[in-house]
Amino acid sequence: MDHFYGDDTPDNDTHQHQFLRSRIGNEPDGVDEPPFAVEEVLEHLKWMNPKKAPGIDGLTSDICLQFTINYPELITGIMNRCLELHYFPQQWKRAEVKIIPKPSKTDYSELSSFRPIGLLPVFGKLLEKLYIKRLIYCATKAGLLNGRQFGFKEQTSTITAIDTALSIVKAAKKNGKQVLGVSLDIRSAFDNAWWPALFERLRAIRCPKNIFHLIESYTMNRTVTLEYAGARVTKNNTKGCIQGSACGPILWNVILDELLEAELPSGCHLQAFADDVLLIVSAKDVNTLQTNTNRALEIILEWGQSVKLTFGPTKTQAIAFTRKAEEAHLIMGRHTLAFQRSIKFLGMIIDRKLLFADHVKYVVGKAMRIFNKLCIYTRPTWGAHPDNVQTIYRQVIEPTITYAAGIWGQAAKKRYVRKLLESAQRGFAIKAIRAFRTVSTVAAVALAQFVPLDLRVLEVHEVETVRLKGATNLIPRDIQYERPTPVHELLHPSKRISIECADLNSENLEQETAPIQIYTDGSKLENGGVGAAFVCFEGSKVIYKKEAETTY
Repeated sequence: MDHFYGDDTPDNDTHQHQFLRSRIGNEPDGVDEPPFAVEEVLEHLKWMNPKKAPGIDGLTSDICLQFTINYPELITGIMNRCLELHYFPQQWKRAEVKIIPKPSKTDYSELSSFRPIGLLPVFGKLLEKLYIKRLIYCATKAGLLNGRQFGFKEQTSTITAIDTALSIVKAAKKNGKQVLGVSLDIRSAFDNAWWPALFERLRAIRCPKNIFHLIESYTMNRTVTLEYAGARVTKNNTKGCIQGSACGPILWNVILDELLEAELPSGCHLQAFADDVLLIVSAKDVNTLQTNTNRALEIILEWGQSVKLTFGPTKTQAIAFTRKAEEAHLIMGRHTLAFQRSIKFLGMIIDRKLLFADHVKYVVGKAMRIFNKLCIYTRPTWGAHPDNVQTIYRQVIEPTITYAAGIWGQAAKKRYVRKLLESAQRGFAIKAIRAFRTVSTVAAVALAQFVPLDLRVLEVHEVETVRLKGATNLIPRDIQYERPTPVHELLHPSKRISIECADLNSENLEQETAPIQIYTDGSKLENGGVGAAFVCFEGSKVIYKKEAETTY
């Protein structure tokens, strides 16, 4: 497990502290952050999942939440004392590591077939959440976080990342350029995150001083304990982001931002979702495309060496989005990259022509494997209850198939795609109504009260398109959509106060009269359209009203 814990730093705690301190460098330029607020502490605890395994103290998040509700000033005072003293308690830095086998691995004799998960005390993770939220806010407010990192960030998702990449590919093809993409693999990225590189980046984004020193304390003298096969081993953690920590993903983003800001040749676009890095290169001719791509790969490898991260050429995938782009000879290190017919990026299969037929086959295959397992488990009995089959279908199968439909959903209009979707839906519909195999697909789907999958895909496509593009042809253009407030425009975390609403019923309505009353209405019109309106009263005075009409 040396690759997880690190082996390039002295084992003695005092020497380790001096060793890392010598490599951290000078003070950051940022100013101190104000103390944590009680509302901050409670809000973070409320969002923690009580079903997650606790740390060495055995306290789950619901226990910690109830204690904090009873003694809010006490817990908030402890967190603020840690911030003031720049001290992360040693007891909260002890991680109990559990080994989780990675799915779909064929050889479990290899260390890479397992994922280490660190179980940490809840109050320690609470302190992590508090200071990392402040760090994100300050860096985002100053515009110092790279916008091409889509992982572990508010108001971004895998769909946003895929859409951004494919939009660049489509624009380049439309302009008659040669385009290719390279999906890069970082070996054990989170396990090998180098802490000196982290502190260098924290200074670059002007991390607040007290947060900087608290993170410094967070990295000092950390220990991880692994109990496996009857043996128990404890070692010092000298690098990496503990899997299961609250701040680890954000600290990784901070490190990787340096790569995303690197100066690459013209026509190169580099983006990431956590440790999944994608390089897209476009050029007018193949020679320029090859030269720029190979130079970009050299810069990426050089950056990796500077922060002690290794890129795996054997797992790196290349795809040519234009025919002539396949003629480019790509070299990464000493390895030649072969072009693939399609690549898997963030759970989606992307083919050369962006037709998404391979992706549809992939998700339908996943759905059918789930269906076959369901058949095996229910074969010795009368079968699963129809309600359970419907629940599995709606909660598992539909989300699996409609994933990223905002990107590929238009393909559902093609006949062969509809046939694939129908074949996947038919089996579940027959199971749901316990019908014979001779029942037609249309009848089975109707009796099971399932929405035809192609229509469901198109529905999700329309919804996700509105989120991505902010427009749809189904609603008049003059209607403004509700959009999330940009992160840099939000209030400081210490000033965000949760608002709890009280329910009014017929018994307490007379005692508690709302100062503002809102009435809504919607109905069909004689011309076949639909009208909707609302009006707001403050007492007997109309303070706002709005109406809209849609004609079909």
